[in-house]
Parts: sequence; C-alpha cells; structure tokens
Amino acid sequence: MEKWIDRLNALQKLPARYPLAIGVLGIVVLSLPSAWADYLGIAELRDKHRGWFGIAVLLALTLAVIQITPVFQKRGRDKESRNARQAKSDEVLQYIEGLSTEERLILAECIRRQQQTIALDMANVAAVALCSKGLLREVGGTGNPRAWPYTIPHFVWRHLNDNPNLLLHEDDWLNVKRNFEHRIEGVHWL
Repeated sequence: MEKWIDRLNALQKLPARYPLAIGVLGIVVLSLPSAWADYLGIAELRDKHRGWFGIAVLLALTLAVIQITPVFQKRGRDKESRNARQAKSDEVLQYIEGLSTEERLILAECIRRQQQTIALDMANVAAVALCSKGLLREVGGTGNPRAWPYTIPHFVWRHLNDNPNLLLHEDDWLNVKRNFEHRIEGVHWL
C-alpha cells in the first residue's frame, strides 16, 4: 500500500505538462474514428483496453488540474494585491487637490530641490497632515525631534515630478523658495 502512495506522490511531483500531455493523448486515442485507429494499428489495443485508457486519462487530467490550480490561484492573488495597491495609490493621490498652502509648499520645495527627504519638526502640523494622507512618511529610528526626517513615497514622488502643476501654478513656482522659507519653520535639509 505504501508503495502505491509513494508512486502517486512521485507522479504528483511531475511537471504539469506531462500528465496534461498524457491526458490529451489518451483522449485522442479514445476518440479516434475506427478507420484512423485501424490505419494506425491501435484499434484492437484501444478496443481491448478502453476502460484502462479511460482511467489513465481521468487520472492524468486530474493530476494536471491539481498541479495547475495553485498557479492560477497565485496569479489571482497577485492581481488582487496589485489592484489593491493601485487603488490605495489612487486614493492617496486624490488628496493632492485639497492640500493646504503649507502642505503644498513642503512638497513643492522638495520637488524644487529634487530631494525626496526633508527634516522637519515632529510637531509640524503640515507634515503630520501629509503623513496622515499618505503623501509623506516619517522615517523610523531615533533622532532629533526638532529635525525629524520625512520622506515622500516613491509613487507620490514620481507623480509630483511628472505633474508639478498639481501642487502650484506655473507662476507660483518662481516664489516657492521665498514662500517656503517664510511660512515653514524648523526645516533642515539632509
């Protein structure tokens, strides 16, 4: 009995293409018209052992389905995960339209300087608000609470670099540095 179980386990470890090929070949042999089976010389063999061919086809196709199913399940989970990440990214990017002036200035100055990381006071209201919206992230670790590092997530960074006018109008970009220094306190560049 254990011998059969070991053989079945060995069969299950075969790549799915082998049982699938055996199953398709068995279906072809079983469904060939008699004239063709006679021509190929398998008519007598097929007629004598039709039941065994049927069992072999059923076993082979079942084994192929068992092996292929996890692949499709993984692809489905991967697609769901990508869709969920994309939906979350889209949701975060929608917050850009309703940002306060201070929040816009922090992001605009980072874009202007081409620095994805900025050090701000941990209690900076605009930075905390950007973090809660997912447009900025606190960098973990230890450090000075008066100059805590924050970083812009990559998908936000790419989107803002591709669409800088979402933050400010073209004319306002000329005054970003002056407005930023005037309105945002406790900034330290890394």
